[in-house]
Amino acid sequence: MGDPLTTAGIVFTVVAELVVIYFLVEVSHFQKRKVFRAASLFFLRLVLLGAAIGFGANLMVVLPVSKSSCVIYSWLSWIGFTLVFGGLYAKTYRIWKIFTNSKLEVLQLGDGKLLQTTLAIFSIDGILMILWHSIDTPYVTTTGKYYEDGKTAEYCTSEHENVWLTLYLIPFFGLLIGLSFVSFRIRNLQSKFNESKQLALAIYHFTFCFIVSLSLSIALHQFLEFQAAVRFFGIYVGELGLLCIIYVPKIWLCY
Repeated sequence: MGDPLTTAGIVFTVVAELVVIYFLVEVSHFQKRKVFRAASLFFLRLVLLGAAIGFGANLMVVLPVSKSSCVIYSWLSWIGFTLVFGGLYAKTYRIWKIFTNSKLEVLQLGDGKLLQTTLAIFSIDGILMILWHSIDTPYVTTTGKYYEDGKTAEYCTSEHENVWLTLYLIPFFGLLIGLSFVSFRIRNLQSKFNESKQLALAIYHFTFCFIVSLSLSIALHQFLEFQAAVRFFGIYVGELGLLCIIYVPKIWLCY
């Protein structure tokens, strides 16, 4: 990987991790405020943990390639994204159930109960990852990929990579659709408790960045350096924007 791109990736990742730490500090500092308590503190922290892992995984896109980095990247990406979107789904689902409880039933919606949903999502993706790496372990190759100067470049792949990626993306997009549905259902709640607009905007933003970067990556598949830059900055902008949309308004209300 080109040195300028690697250096830029490290710098941007450090900035992103510092932003995550700042949000975590502010969440802890203002944890007794209604705006944070209504948003489920445990899952706000879980999302930040997933984001921190996700940024670390994304950095590996612009680092030198090795067999171990291929494996580590796929595992960290899975863990990070599952924690982020699983956490968002769980806390949004709680708001939906509480404020649409027209029968005034007693609801068991503690963090432990909702964590089961995140763990279920985590388990499904985990099984896919275990099967992928057991049956079709990623490896390093140089076939068909080039740097901008025409030299061959190493990259990660596996014999049936497209099949496994498709199986992974199906539950991922299913989670995005489910999260969008729940956010839509709670769109008319009181503004002080209503995260639906922020969550929807955050999801749309990330999805747009993900689809654009994925499309450009496919188009640039012969040029690894450009492809890596698009993948890195596409996910970087998508994930950092998602965090800012969700956390900045809450922090702003506390000052």
